[in-house]
Amino acid sequence: MNIKSAPKGAQGKVVPIPGRLRRFGLTSRDRFLTVIAASLALAGAAMPASATNWWTATPTISIGPTVLNVRNFGAMGNGATDDTAAFQAAINALPASGGTVVVPDGTYMINALKAINLRSHVRLSMWGNAYLQAIPNNASRYWVVKVWNVNNVEIVGGHVIGERSTHQGTSGEWGYDISVSGSSNVYVHDIKLADSWGDGILIGAIGSGTSAVLSTNVTLNRVTSDNNRRQALTIAPAT
Repeated sequence: MNIKSAPKGAQGKVVPIPGRLRRFGLTSRDRFLTVIAASLALAGAAMPASATNWWTATPTISIGPTVLNVRNFGAMGNGATDDTAAFQAAINALPASGGTVVVPDGTYMINALKAINLRSHVRLSMWGNAYLQAIPNNASRYWVVKVWNVNNVEIVGGHVIGERSTHQGTSGEWGYDISVSGSSNVYVHDIKLADSWGDGILIGAIGSGTSAVLSTNVTLNRVTSDNNRRQALTIAPAT
């Protein structure tokens, strides 16, 4: 397989990415998924009448200019310390205009019952060997990274890993590495997801029925999702 280099991260780290599409599985369990240049606009099911230039692999996302390093907020990345609060502190310390939270190499243990909650106009920029690792739990539902009811969010680089092999419960199938719900202008790229109790990534809505707030203009580019208990990718609901 040919290997290309993804765009450099905030500190010059390069994330290797596949050069060609392998398999794209949406429904079967444990299916290997590589999404290359896949745009998921959920507001409508039909392609625009003019299909030319309706999608771009590098969407414009409005991110604030401030740059913060999660290590400066107490994150250890040692594979043992619960770093959830440090991540949230870094995100919350960004001004209203947003900005970038840089995640250097390391294994960051995340309490997926609390999750890392991203804000509008925020980029989570992970170095190539940065891992967000879910702490084992017994919940039927969890999220490592939540993108809920926000806009203009970018997640790039690194790895998000669930706790499928160490999960302490037996019920449910709704553990997510990344959950995008009721959000717009979201760009997830050059990242590897694996081992969730449910799906590698969920793109859905907040609420239900006619009052549901759908996600729109969500782009996945060079995302690998592997060995998840249920599915690599779920898109629901769509009305």
